[in-house]
Amino acid sequence: MKQITGCFDYRDIRYRYRKWMTNDAQECQADSRVSSPIVLVHGFSQSSETWQEVAPLFTKARLVYALDLVGHGGSQVPGQAAPYLLARQADALLSFVQFARLDSAQEGEATTDQMTESVGDPTACAKAVVVGYSLGGRILVEAATSNPERFVREIDTVVLESAGLGMPSEQERIAAAQKDHACAQRLREGGLVRFMNWWERQPVFATQNDLDEETRSQLRADRLANDEEALARTFEYAGQHCMPSIDKTFDAAQYLIQAGVGVGYITGQRDKKYSMLAKLVRTNQALESFYTEIIPGVGHNVHLEDPYAFVGMVEAMLA
Repeated sequence: MKQITGCFDYRDIRYRYRKWMTNDAQECQADSRVSSPIVLVHGFSQSSETWQEVAPLFTKARLVYALDLVGHGGSQVPGQAAPYLLARQADALLSFVQFARLDSAQEGEATTDQMTESVGDPTACAKAVVVGYSLGGRILVEAATSNPERFVREIDTVVLESAGLGMPSEQERIAAAQKDHACAQRLREGGLVRFMNWWERQPVFATQNDLDEETRSQLRADRLANDEEALARTFEYAGQHCMPSIDKTFDAAQYLIQAGVGVGYITGQRDKKYSMLAKLVRTNQALESFYTEIIPGVGHNVHLEDPYAFVGMVEAMLA
């Protein structure tokens, strides 16, 4: 398996991404002609590093890309608020998906003496599979609700992992806003280390105590490599309270399904909040084609806690 890093620019902000492919370039290129590339989007305070166990498992069938969100990992940390807005991050992600599609098509043609004229045309390239964990999933929900036509043009299948789907009521949105702003204040007043000491003790992350020491250490290092002001702005401008209502999310899901986009949701059985959300999707008769999977024995971060089960469920959805 070969891994490279690169840079992607959007509206004067530079983003880092990682790309994985098989060591057998000929095999990878042949697969990329017929398979959609897969784009992986990390959660809050993580980076593309979080997909190191998962990405090689996907390279058997496709090229794999992972983006560092704004203010995270190796991406730029802008001083202004606008790039952190959920809508701006959704636009940036859709632009990166288009970039990945074109790059994947280019890789697929690399063995020929002459590139086909279609390689530079996004409409002629295979659409992408996009997986978003937590914050990454929220950004995908925003993209689907705010720009559904472009979403359909770029994406063949979307999988949300333990991601919020929006607030059921204005009262709950206000409560979420208060929590998000309190987290931003805690970051600014106490600093990154103290914040993460508190953040990692949240009940939603309790199952991560079962991870092996190396994985937990890497996760901790990934979190502490971030900028505290960037994370504070992420809470303020891309937190749960910034999401569209759950009704709008369900309407967008219906639109995507009717347009032929595969839509899925994966979470862990030990994550009570998000497994209840998956069950809510299952009870919605208008979303019968919305694939949901609750994986036993794991919690919020399924791809870290059981990467093989996670990849198996995504691939089953794509079969």
